[in-house]
This record gives sequence, C-alpha cells and structure tokens, in this order.
Amino acid sequence: MKEGKARRSWIEDDLILTKGEHIYVPPHDNLRQEVMKESHNSKWLGHQGIHRILALIRDSSYWPHLKDDVEAYVKTHLVCQQDKIDQGAHVELLEIFPIPERSWEIVFMDFIVGLPTSER
Repeated sequence: MKEGKARRSWIEDDLILTKGEHIYVPPHDNLRQEVMKESHNSKWLGHQGIHRILALIRDSSYWPHLKDDVEAYVKTHLVCQQDKIDQGAHVELLEIFPIPERSWEIVFMDFIVGLPTSER
C-alpha cells in the first residue's frame, strides 16, 4: 500500500482506509471483537440485532467476512440469548366484558399472595 500498488486500500494518517474511506480493522489482539462489543453492548444503543449492528459497523469500518463475524457474535452473546423474545408466541385477544348497567353489577378481584409482612 505504501508503494501505491494496492487498488482498494491506501494509508492516510497511519490508518488503512478501504472501500469508501472505511477504516480497515485488522485481525490483531481481538480488535474486531472489541469493535463488535462496543457496537453491540453499548448502554446507549441497547443490544440491537444483527442487521442494526452490521449497519452501524459498516458506517465506519471494514474487514473481510464482517457479516459472518457479527452474526456469530450476536448469536452467541449470552445476554441476548437469555432475553430473546419468542417471535412465534401466540397472543390471545383480550376478552371484552359487557358494560354494566348499574353500580356493583360486576365485581372483579385479584388475589396477590406472597407479599412481605409490614411492620404495622
């Protein structure tokens, strides 16, 4: 690259730029893993899905097989697997009760158990 023989990459300010001036992330010292971690585990973004994290990383960075790495990272992230929402869950419609014609015609009661005893 320093000799200008590379077609898709070049060096600028000691950074390797490639494909639309994206920073090339080399596979050294778990650097790619850290980029994915910062993009996925951010307090501000919350654990976004594969497509959102991939788009976020692609805005500024590039490395070969980026999509495969992001998919593997998100699919094996423990917090995401524990909090995963079942997309196939069946949702029941709410039951609509008739409107009462007079006060106290219909009374509902919820039983709450297992509450701690108060000091009073």
